[in-house]
Amino acid sequence: MPTDLEDLAPVETRLAQHTTAMRSDVLARLSTSRRRRVWPIAALVSGAVALLALGSVVVVRDRPVPPALQAASAQRAYLSQGAFSVGRTVFVGDHRVVFRDRVRSLLYTSAGVVVHHGRSASADAAGTSRYSLVSPMGSVRDLDLPLDNQLPGTSPSSPLLAYAEPAAASTWRLVVVDVRTGAQHATTTVDGAYSWAGWVAPPVNIDGDHVRVLLDSGWVEWDMAGDTTRAISRPGLADTPLEAGGGRYVEQHTGRIDIRDFSDGRTVFGHALADDGDQVTVDHLSPGGQVVRYDETFTVYDEHHQLISSPHGGILYDLDRHRRLALGTGPWGWTPDGRALRVETAKDLVTTCSALLRSCRTTRRSLPHGTVKLGGVLYGR
Repeated sequence: MPTDLEDLAPVETRLAQHTTAMRSDVLARLSTSRRRRVWPIAALVSGAVALLALGSVVVVRDRPVPPALQAASAQRAYLSQGAFSVGRTVFVGDHRVVFRDRVRSLLYTSAGVVVHHGRSASADAAGTSRYSLVSPMGSVRDLDLPLDNQLPGTSPSSPLLAYAEPAAASTWRLVVVDVRTGAQHATTTVDGAYSWAGWVAPPVNIDGDHVRVLLDSGWVEWDMAGDTTRAISRPGLADTPLEAGGGRYVEQHTGRIDIRDFSDGRTVFGHALADDGDQVTVDHLSPGGQVVRYDETFTVYDEHHQLISSPHGGILYDLDRHRRLALGTGPWGWTPDGRALRVETAKDLVTTCSALLRSCRTTRRSLPHGTVKLGGVLYGR
C-alpha cells in the first residue's frame, strides 16, 4: 500500500480516469433514455430540495412554515391591507372572523384590530358594548372593558388602549389597558370641564407614553413615563373635527385647517378650508398620523348605518415624504400603515392607495352583503 504522497499520485490519476469514464457512460445512457421517455414533473412544495449527482435522485422534504414566519406574513398583511367589516364579518389582513353582534367600529393597535360590537351597528348607541381583539393571525380575544358610549383611543404602533370615565364633577379618570393581556397598564385623573360632545366622558387619544383627553378648553396631555400633565391650548374648538394620531392633531380656524405637532405646536401642514355651500371639506388624519386625506367631505353614516359616499375622493398626502395622490370617489378608511382603504361590496372589490408609492391596488374578494365599517374611521360614525 502506498505510504507517501508521491506513491498516491498514480492512484489518484487512475481513479480520476475511471470516474470520468463512468460519468460519460451514465450521461450517454441518460441522454438515450430522455429521447425514449417523458419524465413526470412533480409539483414542488415548500421545503428543501436536494439533488444527488450520478444517482439522478431528487429528494423533496415538505417542511411546514415556521410559526415566526407565519406571524410575520400575517403582520405585513394586516399593516398593508387593514381591517374592515361587512355585516357581522370582520376582515383582518387575509383572515375573516364572524361575530354574533353587529360591528360598531374598528380600532387599530400593534397587536391587531380592536372590534367594538354590540346589538346595534351605531357606535354611539346606548346599551351593551363589547370589545374584542382580533390578531393579525385571526385569533380572537374578548376584552373586559367597562365602556358604554365612550370613545377610547388606540395607536397602530402600540398594544395599549386608553379611555376616560367620570370620577367626579369635572374630574376624569384615565385608564390604559394592554389589549394583549387585558391587564391595566396605568391610570390617573385629570380635571376640566367637558360639554362639547354627547359621550359620557371626553374622547381620548394615545401615542407612545402620551395619553390625551379633549376637554372644552382643549387637549390635556398625560405623560405616563414622567406622570405629569400639561394643557395644550386649542382655540376655535367649536365645529372642529376630532382628528389626532401619531403625535399630531387637526386644528380648524375660520377658513383654514392646520395639522400641528403635539410636542411643540408647530404646523406640519395647512391649507384653506373649502366650502361650496353644500359640502364642507375636512382633513382626515391617518391613525398613525403620517398621512392626511384632505379636500373631501366628512365620512359619515346615514340613519341606516350605511356609509355616505363623498362626491369626490380628495387628495392623499404623505406629511413626511411630501408625496400626494388623487383619490377616486369614497368613502375611504385607513390601513394601519397609512394607506387609504375602500370597500365595494357590490363589486367584490377592495382598494388600497399609498401616497408614498403614488399608486393604488385593487383586489377581488368574496364579500357578503351588509353594513360596511372601515378601519381607522373615527368613532365608526
